[in-house]
Amino acid sequence: MAYPARPRTPAWALILAGVGAGVALTTFVGMKLWRLMPRETPRTSSVLQARREARFVFSAPQLVVPGTLGLEEEQYARIGGALLPDRIGTDRVQELTLDGDRITLRTHAKDEAELARQREAIRTCLMEVLPEVRLVRAEMVQIRSEDLAAAKAVIEHRLQQTGVRGPVVSSSPPDRITVEALAASSLESERLVEVAASTGLLEFRAIPRAYAFAGEHSPEFSDTGEVTGFTAGDRTVPVEQVLAESPVIATSRDLKPNSRVLSTPHVQVSFEFVGAARDRFRDYTQGNVKRYLAIVLDGRMISCPVIRSVIPGEGVIEGGFDAPGGLEKARDLSVLLNAGPLPFDVECVARMWSVWGVP
Repeated sequence: MAYPARPRTPAWALILAGVGAGVALTTFVGMKLWRLMPRETPRTSSVLQARREARFVFSAPQLVVPGTLGLEEEQYARIGGALLPDRIGTDRVQELTLDGDRITLRTHAKDEAELARQREAIRTCLMEVLPEVRLVRAEMVQIRSEDLAAAKAVIEHRLQQTGVRGPVVSSSPPDRITVEALAASSLESERLVEVAASTGLLEFRAIPRAYAFAGEHSPEFSDTGEVTGFTAGDRTVPVEQVLAESPVIATSRDLKPNSRVLSTPHVQVSFEFVGAARDRFRDYTQGNVKRYLAIVLDGRMISCPVIRSVIPGEGVIEGGFDAPGGLEKARDLSVLLNAGPLPFDVECVARMWSVWGVP
């Protein structure tokens, strides 16, 4: 039997088949090699800039009135309550101190024009409670080279304790610091900026007697557990006003760099005072049992415990660290306490997170 001859495969088809097989093989081998190749971890880069500050000094003879128990605390509440940030044109009063007949405060102010506006607003507010007040000095605070170097060192210390990979911190006078590090995700990049840019100033504040006694008054909380205000009679006073009226007992500048995160039975952050602050804190708690104590981080109240007994200079902070993500917040707070606060506030003015070296 005769069979028909098979048609011959055209040469062009053989060539195409060979090319296709070659491409497939090359793709397969390439993918295997790609998986074995070391990949570059994404990097994050942030530029931090110091926020400009103003300093004001006023004199008021009415402050020197000896012989009244608790008068200093009462005077601070009157003066601090008059100097609310929105009334003087700033986002936050950085510091308010009373020393003899002198009132000193620091605010954020971007230029001389804003300094002048705040000066007149502060004078007006103070005259409501101290009619004889007079201005002694108003000036912009200059960023010194040693302050910039100190801020750079604090940020380096924080990043080392946080376990950030490959941190590089550099300063650019007069007021900028650049922070670079490896970051596997944008979320990790955000956390790095948050740790680096936080001022990290923890304050222990004496809540005024009008709001302070447990059982008679109580703080009000939001759905997320943050304190929103305090009761005073039949009204609720916003937490911002209560903090403005609350004098500082001690700060994280007075702490040993030995803070730890404790996890039994709840997540807590330990602290220990040194020097005169240790005695000052002990004496305050001894004389104010059953009063609320405000624990404030960078102007935000993170905890409001009741003083149950005298605290001999060391204790723990419970700030809702048992909630999801709370353990990481507790660790970051411990890092901030051990590294110490920045000498000035900063803000992030530029940030880049690059993947595989490509912005």
